Amino acid sequence: MNKQLERFYKTNYLTLIKRVSHRAGGPYNAEDVVQEAFVRALKYWGAFEPDKKELGAWFHTILNNALKDFKRQELMYGMCLEFDEELYTGKEMAHVDQDVLAKVAKLIEEKRDGTSDILSLYYLRGYKPREIAEILDINNKAIRMAVWRFKDEMKEKLNV
Repeated sequence: MNKQLERFYKTNYLTLIKRVSHRAGGPYNAEDVVQEAFVRALKYWGAFEPDKKELGAWFHTILNNALKDFKRQELMYGMCLEFDEELYTGKEMAHVDQDVLAKVAKLIEEKRDGTSDILSLYYLRGYKPREIAEILDINNKAIRMAVWRFKDEMKEKLNV
């Protein structure tokens, strides 16, 4: 292991876990995220240019990316949704016209401006803007603006 990165690890590991803990969903998840970030830092150590960026700033970028990947993976596996499987009927959205829902999903899938993750979490998974802000590490105002613009687009395209 690189001595500089090893020293950074020893002095900052616990602080990094505390910093990421809330956004990762607890200290155990934060440990996984921070460890993944250090693995990535080792992997990409050759790309680190100390004269362009300080080690802490460089690592912070890696840590944020590891956290984003962790949250996306968590969403894909549904691990962040808590429900009692015995009571689950699979019909939460039975009141929603499935045809309209399919059209909304298609419109979201067609988005090329980088808002598809936001819109998918909001419209298809039912997350609130503040929850999406934590998951994707995006400004709450930007999320509300993307949702508002998409509502207008849906009204126009779906005649809703």
